[in-house]
Amino acid sequence: MPQPPEGAILTSWAANAAPWIALLQGKGIASRQLTNPAIVNAISRYRPDSVLDVGCGEGWLCRALAAQESAPPPVITGVDAIPALVENAQAQHSDGTYLCSDYSRLSSALSGQTFAVIVCNFSLFGEDSVAQLLATPGPVNTTEMTPVDTNPAPTHGLQRRLPFGLAHR
Repeated sequence: MPQPPEGAILTSWAANAAPWIALLQGKGIASRQLTNPAIVNAISRYRPDSVLDVGCGEGWLCRALAAQESAPPPVITGVDAIPALVENAQAQHSDGTYLCSDYSRLSSALSGQTFAVIVCNFSLFGEDSVAQLLATPGPVNTTEMTPVDTNPAPTHGLQRRLPFGLAHR
């Protein structure tokens, strides 16, 4: 029986974690010189006291947000399903909090915690992951970072206020 799409994607990320980390550390994706600051600015304008980065990968966004000058600095939590990515994130940002969890276990992994901003930066990769993420009530603001005219796939309403179990307060 074939693996579900999300499972295949996670398997691929696990197999390619080390090359991905090396690529980003070597600044091997030229477009990120533009997109990374745009993402950081989009989040920072809210001046959040806490941020959850869902699908944090090797932690670049958590580190970038932690480096922003703000008083007090936000509490930043990164979560990813790939252990090698989480380990790398923690090694590069020892003051950060990083958890290894997939969408199906996210609510229990973060039980009782609330976040001013929840970020899903290119980490909603299938209908099952979106459904799991949005399964429980509570508001979150999220933005689809891909221009609408280049993304023919449905966005599941991700450009407006959505329900989510980890409450935005």
